[in-house]
Amino acid sequence: MKKSITTILLFISLGLFSQQQAAYTAAWPADWTLDQNTSALELVLELQKAAENSDYTTARSLFHSDFTAILSDGSPLNGLDEMDAAFKDFINNYNIRIRPLTWIPLKDKATDQRWVLLWTYEQYVASDSSSQQLAAHEMFRIKDGKIIYLSQWQRPLK
Repeated sequence: MKKSITTILLFISLGLFSQQQAAYTAAWPADWTLDQNTSALELVLELQKAAENSDYTTARSLFHSDFTAILSDGSPLNGLDEMDAAFKDFINNYNIRIRPLTWIPLKDKATDQRWVLLWTYEQYVASDSSSQQLAAHEMFRIKDGKIIYLSQWQRPLK
């Protein structure tokens, strides 16, 4: 009897939820496809390698002069000078390990924009051996062979 009542309540709940309107309609731009040109993907991979090698000079050279970002805490970053202030000491002074999970190169055929989406596990080890482990998602937009936009999401791993 108890199982029957639970089953009936479940079907009623599903029926109510299926009749509700979504707050928005999810859409995938029709002109976005997987990018068969690997240059954008290779650029982001080169950035990851530079970070792991504590090589800020190489990392910085991969960014467009009009670079902007939304960092994982939601704060904006505008230009290479702000990037220097935010990342130079970090990349040069931490032992960074990045374990890629998924890399997806995309191209918007309508605008000819190239994007790379990636999901990683990352570990940052300070000189005092303290460390932080994160799950990360980043979106990079590439323009003229350089990274012009970055959006980050990070969350600590338990």
